Amino acid sequence: MAVGVTWDNEQHTILLYTFTDPWNWDDYDEAVRHAYALLESTPNRVATIIDFSCTQTLPRGAIKHMSIVAQQPHPKQSMMLIVGASPFIQAISNILASAYPGHGRVVHHVKTLAQARALAGKRFWMRGFLRHIYG
Repeated sequence: MAVGVTWDNEQHTILLYTFTDPWNWDDYDEAVRHAYALLESTPNRVATIIDFSCTQTLPRGAIKHMSIVAQQPHPKQSMMLIVGASPFIQAISNILASAYPGHGRVVHHVKTLAQARALAGKRFWMRGFLRHIYG
């Protein structure tokens, strides 16, 4: 599959999308449907890693198509980590983050999958620690 989505850890707190050229919006839509099913299967808040390191372009109509999903985030989604995005893909994601600031997700751009995993893991560790202290 040109756009894959799976759990990235056993705790089901990190969801990983992988994009491989060539891909199209049908591939993307199928991955989003699968991601929503995965999100429904866990009680956890979930960080989303989007790995663009194997693709440098977006199909035609990117802002229009991705804005539909940006307007309807799953309530369990938290931060979004975008890996290896080209400057064009970074610009599109920044436009969407600015256009939909109330969606409650923080967007970070990182260079490697290891950096994304470390940032996602740190965030969830801290949340669990604070929950333990403050109830």
